[in-house]
Amino acid sequence: MSQYIHGSSQDEQERLEIQHGLIGGKAFLPPLTAKMWVLDVGCGTGIVAREISPSVELGKVIGIDIQEKQINRAIQRANKEGLSNVKFQIGKARCLEFLDETFDVVYCRFLLEHVSSPLSVIREMIRVTKQGGLIIACECKVDCCSATMPSLPHVKSALNALYKLQTMNGGNPHIGEKLGNLFQEAGLIDIKEDILISSLETPDQIKQYAMGGSRLLKASERELLKNGLLSQEALNQAYGEWEKFSVIPQAKASFKLCRVQGIRPEK
Repeated sequence: MSQYIHGSSQDEQERLEIQHGLIGGKAFLPPLTAKMWVLDVGCGTGIVAREISPSVELGKVIGIDIQEKQINRAIQRANKEGLSNVKFQIGKARCLEFLDETFDVVYCRFLLEHVSSPLSVIREMIRVTKQGGLIIACECKVDCCSATMPSLPHVKSALNALYKLQTMNGGNPHIGEKLGNLFQEAGLIDIKEDILISSLETPDQIKQYAMGGSRLLKASERELLKNGLLSQEALNQAYGEWEKFSVIPQAKASFKLCRVQGIRPEK
């Protein structure tokens, strides 16, 4: 696992929840049935796992994440919502602590871009999936966080620096476009790829989008400066663009996500 450059501060947790509200939670998943066992790999604060809980009321949803702060928040939220069929625990994506063929569905979202060996993670996800079960991965498409009208050149430059930082830490911000090939290499069948687009146009959506983008940079500001990837002036220009964009009439933005799913073949 490479370093998750965004951290697990309260601001980052709130950013993830803002993002969730803009792109939807379980929108990237197929319909689930009541008795399914589902694993959320790299669950963060458990947003998606909690949302799908009612769909598998006779089954189980388990979320794992390497960061204790994320798991603690996920547990607190699940307890507050009275969800009895959801469990969260600390775990590593490359070494899942579950028996072979345990789950009907195993998915990850915004995880593979942060790992140094995505193929090994996918193979581990396959190991714990039942024969005939479904594996799903969803990642950002290139520049999905700067797809705005009007364009934001300082923001785009700052995000490119953030992508360089992520690459330096062993991740791959452009992994979304490689998901299909990775699924094929891992031996999955019936692979389907598509692009999910969330269009944002209302003033509230634009304000939240800009707030999330600003917090995304803020979380890595120290490392960006330390590694000489951005100057404080460049960061301030990006923050200023986000602030102005949040109140521009008729401003538009979108999230573009790469989704791929495949089936574990039967022996």
